[in-house]
Amino acid sequence: MKLVNKTFDSEDCPKSTARAFEFTSLFRDAFFQFNSFYVMLYVQLCSPIIRSTDYVTMFTVISLVLIFSKILAGFCWTLASHMLENAHFRLGNYRTMTFIGAIVSTVAFVLMFFVSPLFEGWTYVTVFLILYTLEECLYSINDIGYWSIVNKLSYDEKHRSHISSITNVMTSLGGYTVSALSPALANGNLTLNLRILALVLVVGYFVASMVYVVVMKERKEPRELHKEKTPWYEGMRILFTDKEVFIEVFCLFCAFLAQDILISNSSTYFYYEYGYGSFGAKPYGNALLPGGAVSFFFCLIYGIGITISEFLYTPVASKFGKKILINFFTTIQIGLYVLLFFFGFKAGYEIFLFILIFFIAFTHGFLYMSYIMNSFNVAEYYEYKTGKERSASTMAIKAFGVKTANGVQTGVFYLTLLSSGLMSINQQVASLEAQGSSDDLIAEINNTIHASDIASNLTIYRALITFLPLALMIVAAALSLFCVSFTDEKKYAFYVAEVKKRREALPQKK
Repeated sequence: MKLVNKTFDSEDCPKSTARAFEFTSLFRDAFFQFNSFYVMLYVQLCSPIIRSTDYVTMFTVISLVLIFSKILAGFCWTLASHMLENAHFRLGNYRTMTFIGAIVSTVAFVLMFFVSPLFEGWTYVTVFLILYTLEECLYSINDIGYWSIVNKLSYDEKHRSHISSITNVMTSLGGYTVSALSPALANGNLTLNLRILALVLVVGYFVASMVYVVVMKERKEPRELHKEKTPWYEGMRILFTDKEVFIEVFCLFCAFLAQDILISNSSTYFYYEYGYGSFGAKPYGNALLPGGAVSFFFCLIYGIGITISEFLYTPVASKFGKKILINFFTTIQIGLYVLLFFFGFKAGYEIFLFILIFFIAFTHGFLYMSYIMNSFNVAEYYEYKTGKERSASTMAIKAFGVKTANGVQTGVFYLTLLSSGLMSINQQVASLEAQGSSDDLIAEINNTIHASDIASNLTIYRALITFLPLALMIVAAALSLFCVSFTDEKKYAFYVAEVKKRREALPQKK
């Protein structure tokens, strides 16, 4: 396969480019989801720290540094956007950035996940944290090259919304499949299972990225569009000087953090409430299924619910508009989360849990897509307001919001374990997992978990993973409705029309 610089100048991108863009997101988000959340599951229960007497201290240090790493990675998206906006690669900026980013982030991930475990104790902690931070930062090169092209795929909002909707369906399929599989692999041989899953994901991510950069075509831009050089901090400058941009990024931050807390923090709760182990293991107490099986169906059903709503988003939003959707679905979520706390998360109510989580996911999908589309619309809003094309910088801002939410979620997970009093039990479970697979291991872990009454601990944990996401979604809805002008489709359409007129007046490249 030979890379060449291929372009298009029509209003909509070629179908091959759109289909390749959509399909690649399946593997990218599966890889991203695992690296963002379930590498921490590996560290928690499978890494060399489980054999150390300093487990709690090491786990604390890793959690704190990972918060820093993810926020630092958010700033690296700004540097990557600067490179994208100012460089002139012979094979095209978007293609080259996606290509280079895929190679360097793949190498860093392989070293982090498969080489760092060869070390022990604090040496492992140091090597792991350096490589994880490096991988997170290098991934920004690929991600900014991939996502920044969204605004270039079509100048028609409905067509671009259609592409974005299908893309988000694919990201949901990939991400929630990983979210379902990872916790469900706790059958006494979690270490080997997670390594196999990690290998499949990193290979899929790399191959999909390589195919995409060969198939894609980039838009031929007007000669004067990128004449002005931007400083490396342009994304952060826009974020902290434009009130509407800042509020929209904060809305996206809240939506991502709410989803991350609910999905990523629930697997540990399921192990303690329903019993450790996955399919074939004996559930604990009144539970109908063991924790790993509950986690599998929980994430799978959530993925189905959010995928259906994302698929329906374009026609529904076209008919009713984002403001009505945000109002309606946020109101519905209040009742659903209250039911989830009092009934859905308790052992013996698994069927009710799965029904509730489907509708929570269904409502969240419409809200998530509304905020995502607003984050894409920032580019035209800012270009209309200032006359400056900053699609890469505004996409870097979006990534900064997502990565910051990702980092905060790591801190929330640690604080949830700590404030609920389950940290010491977590250490004991990790020590037992270090013994490897055996017939009595699952039963021994369950006996350890429930050697004392942990009902009050689980109530605190349950409250944090239900009411905190709900509060975040209410805040996001209020800000988006009352403080962001381009939530209104008519105002956004006006911005787009004005930007299009200005672009058409610029001289074209020959």
